[in-house]
Amino acid sequence: PGEDVVGMAAVAAAATAAKVALPSSRLPVLTELAGGHFPGFTDLFTRNECLKTLGSARGDRAMERNGDLYVQGVLATEMASWASLVKVFSGAPASRMWVLVSGGVVVGSVGVKAVADDDEGTRCLRLELTRMYVDASRRGMGFGRRLIEHAFAHAKKHHATQIFLTTPSVNVPAIGFYQRMGFAVSRQFVVRGPDDANLELSELRWPSSSKVMVN
Repeated sequence: PGEDVVGMAAVAAAATAAKVALPSSRLPVLTELAGGHFPGFTDLFTRNECLKTLGSARGDRAMERNGDLYVQGVLATEMASWASLVKVFSGAPASRMWVLVSGGVVVGSVGVKAVADDDEGTRCLRLELTRMYVDASRRGMGFGRRLIEHAFAHAKKHHATQIFLTTPSVNVPAIGFYQRMGFAVSRQFVVRGPDDANLELSELRWPSSSKVMVN
């Protein structure tokens, strides 16, 4: 559910402390998702879904099982095929999905989906941040920050009023990362999880105010 960036809490600190700086020739290419990336993106999602990875790290089989069920559900619907995924991001001009590609391998991703709201009688645009992943082997290199900053620039280009996301409240490392990037937790709520048990989600917003983002 939501944005699955397990371990991203250490991104900025690790990059700064270790002075991680890849030569420009070795930096992954950030590009819009295309059909040729679909198998690699599917693999990235399957291996890095947050409940699966958190559950595995904690030895929590119930959490890991919940993540497995979520992955199965997404692969049967939204990501059943390239055409299915295209439909998700084709509803509005501001909806986009990007991937980081290194040596032909998809190592990161992020997407935004446009949500039109009526804010005090004025039509405005909010973007939902979704499918945010960085491969476990590539964390601590600033890739998550690069993806988020790209989404920020896209939001400003389209005069969006806000970016929001949801992620399981147990995904504490990711929530910490998002907060360092300027997001604020706006609410927490309970939904029925893939295993039919209650699952608490946290919604985060950037910026925390509803003012239009302009340069």
